[in-house]
Amino acid sequence: MLNKIFLVVRSCFSYMLFTAMMLVLGIPLLVILILTPARYMQKNFLIYWLFALIFRGFVYTSFIPFKIIYPAFEAPFPALYVANHQSAADIVILGYLQGMNPHFWFYWDHFSSVPIFSIFFTRLGLGITQNDPRHDARTLLLGIMLMKSQQCNSIIFPEGGRFNDGTVHPFQCGFALLARKAAVPVVPVYIDGMGKAYPPKSFLIYSNKVTVYVGQPLTIQADETDSDFCTRVHAWFDNYPVV
Repeated sequence: MLNKIFLVVRSCFSYMLFTAMMLVLGIPLLVILILTPARYMQKNFLIYWLFALIFRGFVYTSFIPFKIIYPAFEAPFPALYVANHQSAADIVILGYLQGMNPHFWFYWDHFSSVPIFSIFFTRLGLGITQNDPRHDARTLLLGIMLMKSQQCNSIIFPEGGRFNDGTVHPFQCGFALLARKAAVPVVPVYIDGMGKAYPPKSFLIYSNKVTVYVGQPLTIQADETDSDFCTRVHAWFDNYPVV
């Protein structure tokens, strides 16, 4: 019983700290996002500086014990970050890995209608529907053009949803086309334990250890099909940690 009370109190304290941080940093960021023209979004250093502070702040205010294992050499830039998806907090982890590098997200299009948060999604991301092939094809094309013109990272969760069953589900292979056409390497990221530390639809934040494995970049070959590359990337997750 005492452990449950402590967990509730600590979780409430985490939310209070994060709310205070968002009032200090999130409101200015929101204003900047609204005022910055779309063509200058990835070139606005202040946006990514504020995001870096927010993501780092979440890591500390959540009180979740994080450990990030990087490859032996510096990550390439620009690159496409591909990760498994267990929890909403995975978004923060992928953002944390970006530092102050300009980047954008592929997100589920229904978030485009969420009040206030839709500004963050639509200004710094591209919506995927999963049920409108023409729309999603245009979205991938926009992503390719954005990576080429703005020289920025992109982030995608290719499982197509959040899965908290301890396995990495089959990938949707659109990211392979993005990697080929934008001529960027894929950086695989396996997040282990986040589904237990912050489960989907959970209010409580648990102190479960979270380990983030950042893999060596994988480059699609000229004679490799998109499907084969997708299978090769997924195989990295089957054999993690491979750093």
